[in-house]
Amino acid sequence: MSGKRLTTVVLALALIASWYFAGYVPMRGQLRGINQQIDVAEAQLADYQTTIAQLPVLIREGAEMDARKYRQNAALFAKEDVLRLFDEINTQAGSEQLSVVEITPPVNELLNLNAAAATPHEPLFLNVTVRVMGDYIGFGRFVGRVESLPYFRGVNTCSAMGTADKSAPVVYSLGFKALLRNSGGHG
Repeated sequence: MSGKRLTTVVLALALIASWYFAGYVPMRGQLRGINQQIDVAEAQLADYQTTIAQLPVLIREGAEMDARKYRQNAALFAKEDVLRLFDEINTQAGSEQLSVVEITPPVNELLNLNAAAATPHEPLFLNVTVRVMGDYIGFGRFVGRVESLPYFRGVNTCSAMGTADKSAPVVYSLGFKALLRNSGGHG
């Protein structure tokens, strides 16, 4: 081989090597990175398509959960009604110069009301006991006032407790059934 050919071959090999290392290897690395990004994008697209396919099911289940929540809320008695009932009892007792000692619905009854699977139009009842102090005539008028209120549904118990020597004030007790408005229904 002549010196000119050898130089041409060496230059050609050097040119090929420099193209390989300066152009092809970095381009292959970029191509590999682009292929990885494409793989990630394809996986994300597949996840997105799966989510889109499940969307009607998720919407339906969400609507069913909302409907179930509404039905459960409709079955609960309204806390405000119980508090309003207690306020009204306090007002009625005060207007007869009686002082309320205690108002008690049984706790197990409150828990049962919350646990009851009542329909929105089914009435809910609560047994209430009111203990007041005052005079006998005022207590009689108080009972008459309570009996005329819209939630009153009947006397369960009635008693008067005092001492023979009148050293302590007489405590009167009235137990009755109260009708509660169902928070989801019409009361």
